[in-house]
Amino acid sequence: MKRVFILLFLCAFGARAQDGLKFDKLLIDCEDKWIALSLDDGASYAFGYVYLDNSAGLTFNLKGSFTIENGIYLPKHTPEVKNRIEPSERKVAVIPSKRLSELQVEKTPVQFDYIGKNNKQDRYLKLAMICKKWRRFKQAERYNALAVSTYTYFSFDGTNFISETIPKPQEASRIKVLNGNYTDSYQQEIFRLAKADKMRAAQLTYIEAIRICGDESAKADMAYNIAYQYYIKADMKNFDIWCNEVKRWIVKDNGYADKLDKMRTMLSK
Repeated sequence: MKRVFILLFLCAFGARAQDGLKFDKLLIDCEDKWIALSLDDGASYAFGYVYLDNSAGLTFNLKGSFTIENGIYLPKHTPEVKNRIEPSERKVAVIPSKRLSELQVEKTPVQFDYIGKNNKQDRYLKLAMICKKWRRFKQAERYNALAVSTYTYFSFDGTNFISETIPKPQEASRIKVLNGNYTDSYQQEIFRLAKADKMRAAQLTYIEAIRICGDESAKADMAYNIAYQYYIKADMKNFDIWCNEVKRWIVKDNGYADKLDKMRTMLSK
């Protein structure tokens, strides 16, 4: 599916308006929007949702494709595929809100609602970084200025999300670094805490880890270990929360999905 997405971006985009579609936006300007991409045949469009992940950056979630017949959008949903967005001059169209019901999607997908909004400082820092990559330096300066204010620490608390305002970030030095590798250290620490049923500590450590570690496979592994412990505890509500967290990350040859589906089936019996 990644190859399909790449091909979509290699095709020519026409700056035309048709049935509410106007291809005049850059992807960086489409956060929290459903967008359409024109396909080679000129008669169909790929579509998906653009959101900001505070840890991973600006992301496109491919939902499927659609055609327009007699002024009606006719969707064909496919397995969802996430792709991190890199700077590009290609233009896309923002899909009008009134058309979303025809595409059978929510205006704001629930699974992305908290990812980019949970920590203002993390959000501003990530936006500053993105703007620099897109060579929007004045915007980057504004976001950096916003980020230097009070640090808001975002964490899991049972089944809820909470935020605590504190003067500075939690110190990462309490994690013993293995061979200079923070990622391995965090993976082992979260595995240890989850196995010991210290779930709040494991969750807080995970939130800290995804700020520091860049490897998405490792982040998925950390979330999986927490999800697995909730499976052992037969806690379906928290298991589902952490299944969604595993799916947040892009992992090559992802074997987690099948394992989690089997666990969910067992918990449902």
